[in-house]
Amino acid sequence: MNHGVLKFFGIAWTAVFLAGGLAAQSWPTYNHGPSRNALVERSPGLPLKLQWVHVPRLAPRPAWPDPAPNDFWHRKHNLAPRVIYDRAFHLAAAGGRVYFGSSADDQVHCLDLATGEEVWTFFAGGPVRLSPTLAGGKLYFGSDDGRVYCLDAATGRLLWKVFPAPKDQLVIGNRRMISLWPIRTGVVVDQGKAFFCSGLFPHLAGVYLCCLDAATGKELWKVKTDISPQGYILASKDRLFVPTGRTAPVAFDKRNGKKLASIPSSGGGYAVVEDDVVAAGPGDTGGTLTLTDAKTRRKLVSFQGLHLVSRGGIYYIHGRTSLFALNRNRYIALLRKRVDLEAQKKKLAALLKKKGGKSPEGKKLRLRIDTMGKEIARLNRAMKKCFLWNKPCKEPYGFLAAGDLLFTGGQDRVSAWKASSGRKVWSAPVEGRAYALAAAEGRLLVSTSKGKIYCFAK
Repeated sequence: MNHGVLKFFGIAWTAVFLAGGLAAQSWPTYNHGPSRNALVERSPGLPLKLQWVHVPRLAPRPAWPDPAPNDFWHRKHNLAPRVIYDRAFHLAAAGGRVYFGSSADDQVHCLDLATGEEVWTFFAGGPVRLSPTLAGGKLYFGSDDGRVYCLDAATGRLLWKVFPAPKDQLVIGNRRMISLWPIRTGVVVDQGKAFFCSGLFPHLAGVYLCCLDAATGKELWKVKTDISPQGYILASKDRLFVPTGRTAPVAFDKRNGKKLASIPSSGGGYAVVEDDVVAAGPGDTGGTLTLTDAKTRRKLVSFQGLHLVSRGGIYYIHGRTSLFALNRNRYIALLRKRVDLEAQKKKLAALLKKKGGKSPEGKKLRLRIDTMGKEIARLNRAMKKCFLWNKPCKEPYGFLAAGDLLFTGGQDRVSAWKASSGRKVWSAPVEGRAYALAAAEGRLLVSTSKGKIYCFAK
């Protein structure tokens, strides 16, 4: 059988595979799915060996430079960047293929997962800064040209494209001509609908939150909003959460795009939603994740961390210098009790101030406040016991969980850790900062700030 026939059957098989639905070991988009919980149930297996390295012609060209190291006005020092969603080529993988968009050559690339060889490319009209999304045999992505595209994932053939902005106006952005309404949220596909934001400058040109029929590209609704969306949009059962880069994420009603409220956060382009809790961050100092009740939007707690994965009732939290695990279910239950008690205590303290501490009623209030204080202290002690293990880890860029392993990306290195104990069990060199990790079909994929894509397998 000649090479052309083999290639035909390879593409045909990929099309059948993707059309039939994504396998459990696929990686359909950034951090695996609409919730952005970077988790697959099966581990690639150890030891992993390097299978191939794909070297694109051009390295990523991020939209935003690093911030100044110090903000003396606000007394902040050693500042870290909040907006880093395009510092590597984030990957999607399924059906023996790997997909990524390029901020440097304006293309979406499809590679063979087994060999790293290029299968097809597709040119957009501007930089493609965020990961494509695979769904139902189709590949969805947005570009700085202001358009959202839908391709046949097997062949790269254009199925439809949509320009949701009010007019086709160009401006200079990152030494390029781009739309005044670039797509900087990626596209999340959920329940047959495609969600994304169009625009970046709410006060200059307006920003639009959009919902399309994923099959046809037909507009289902579009609402104008006042946020500056930057970072991967994510979805829960009834909410959309849109990171805004330097400020807090914002929640919207998934049915109609109605703006609900900001989610407490120190800012940043990272967010993940799991059941009833949203984690967002990491801010610009130290790396901070804030946990918030997804429905009430009430802040629960903030702690040091950059990324979070939830699995089997356990939170795995990845920070700048540490990796730790805690009993998620018990911790959240205790947190809710503590937040309720602190709110009650605050109200009683205000009432005590009004009544006076020496009155009979004031003495009763003081007694109740003291009792609540003791209960809060007990809850704090119980919360500390929820931490299962804590290990030093200086690989702060990428993070995912695959089966019984946790993978971290650092400067020129990627490593694996046992989820049960935090013990490091594998490591390999790469070139650059390993920002983008993906696990698919028994392989670990690593994409770095240098533009190189590595594939490891057992």
